[in-house]
Amino acid sequence: IRVFDAHDGRHLFDFGKPGYQPGEFNEPYDLAVGKHGRLYVTDSGNRQVDVFDRHGNYLSQLSFAGSPPGRFGRPKAIAVNSAGEVFVVDALYGKVFVFAPDGKFEFSIGGHGANGERLTYLLPIGLAIDTDGSLYFLDQGYRKIDIFRPIAH
Repeated sequence: IRVFDAHDGRHLFDFGKPGYQPGEFNEPYDLAVGKHGRLYVTDSGNRQVDVFDRHGNYLSQLSFAGSPPGRFGRPKAIAVNSAGEVFVVDALYGKVFVFAPDGKFEFSIGGHGANGERLTYLLPIGLAIDTDGSLYFLDQGYRKIDIFRPIAH
């Protein structure tokens, strides 16, 4: 990962290297910046989401189920909302996994299903979160975008 100064475009530093261990990359796909400058990187080849600090130091991995390490199938897109929750699209499982700001798994949305019915996906590949907290979930296989609006408290 290459880091540049946002004001003058000057190269600041690089971090990460190819490999199969935590903090190493094998098909990095997407990244998102969360609270406190944390950087979340989806790595489809290693089936993991690595977390780094603002200086490129490896902190941890997100995992979603079972006993550690709770690997992803094919993590693709990632986004962080204003509350610090992390949303990860997994193309293999056809789901969005949701994590609390502290990295603990909260719940998942969707799953594989026939004919693109509600909450079913064939090849989910992207997501975005708008300023109101709505989640836009792109499924390439069924050629659809599902929108999930936050529940008002």
